[in-house]
Amino acid sequence: MTPPRPNPCSSVRRCTEARRERFLTPEEYRRFGRALDATEADGSVFPTAVPAIRLLLLTGCRRIEIVTLKQDDVDRAADELRIHNTCHIYASRALALGEGHSMIRALLGHSSVTSTARYAHLAHRSVRDSIVRVPDSITADILRDWRGRRVLRSRQ
Repeated sequence: MTPPRPNPCSSVRRCTEARRERFLTPEEYRRFGRALDATEADGSVFPTAVPAIRLLLLTGCRRIEIVTLKQDDVDRAADELRIHNTCHIYASRALALGEGHSMIRALLGHSSVTSTARYAHLAHRSVRDSIVRVPDSITADILRDWRGRRVLRSRQ
């Protein structure tokens, strides 16, 4: 038996990348969709690239899951569908729509909610909106008299 050879890359420092959160606005989704349509129409990319990107966006799958997808894995009756951050986009959209981490865990096939929490983030706009909505809701409740009528008008 020959001894194992040392890893030639062991002295190379790994490139570390700062964590980023990136969300698409509705307008960015529309522009992205138009760009995918144009790219598909002009044939400038491999024929399966655009459908693979669409699948990533629409399913929240990981890139490797789409790349290794077999024809038998696809429901042909529902094929009106046309690539690793898309999982974050999918999970974050589900969160913004009110789905809980447990449901998103099930949707993404994660084994634990801890894994899901890394994928499901709130967009900054959602946080800003909540900064106003939550205190307004509390204010509306605490400024009612015992008969349920508002004591003060809400600020506009």
